Amino acid sequence: MDRTDFLSKVSIFSHMKSEDLKRIAEQAQYQEFNEGEVISFSASLRVAAHFTHGGPLDG
Repeated sequence: MDRTDFLSKVSIFSHMKSEDLKRIAEQAQYQEFNEGEVISFSASLRVAAHFTHGGPLDG
C-alpha cells in the first residue's frame, strides 16, 4: 500500500481528495520502530500526530 492509500484509510483524511492526500504524504515523515521502542511520551512538547501501519500499540 502506498502512502496516499494509507492516509485515505485514516478517518480524519478519508474525505480528502487524492491530490491533497498526495501533498500530505509528501510532507509527512515516515519512520519504522522496533518492538518495545518508545515513539512518544505523553509529556512531550512536540506537536505531532502518529499513525501506525501494522503492529500493536501499548499505552
